Amino acid sequence: MDVSLIISGATTLLHSFLTKAGGKAAETIGEKIAKKAMEKTFWEKVKSIFVDKQEHDTVEEIEKKPVASQQEIAWINKKVTSEISSNPTFASEILTSFKLTPVNLYVAELILKSITADKAQLEELYKQRRLSGIEAEGPLENMISKVRKRLETDEKEFIQLITSV
Repeated sequence: MDVSLIISGATTLLHSFLTKAGGKAAETIGEKIAKKAMEKTFWEKVKSIFVDKQEHDTVEEIEKKPVASQQEIAWINKKVTSEISSNPTFASEILTSFKLTPVNLYVAELILKSITADKAQLEELYKQRRLSGIEAEGPLENMISKVRKRLETDEKEFIQLITSV
């Protein structure tokens, strides 16, 4: 799988379980992750790149919360993205942690390509909306809504694919 797709998969999964407020009211991120083997394996790989004591302590504090802040998610995503991009061994470990069969790996690639394309299309549509006149606002809003729904559906499908193992 291409590195950009591994990054997309990792950030999609991270966002899913760092923001998901489901489960018991007082359940922490760490407790939610520990319940599922695939997520636990993935999270352990992610945690392994935070070797600096301050970073490690910050990640442990995030684990104790029910939901991570957007700033914390962005910080983790940045570190994971950088590590996957620069370290082929880590990229391979992340991909392996998804525990995909060959068929599901192919399906995951297709879904992640769609997610990547939708994100690029959304970025372009928002730029067009910002630069367009009022007459174009309605059609652009409709297109943005359709792409967002497709993106949300693809992200849910990817999460289901890799967590159903």
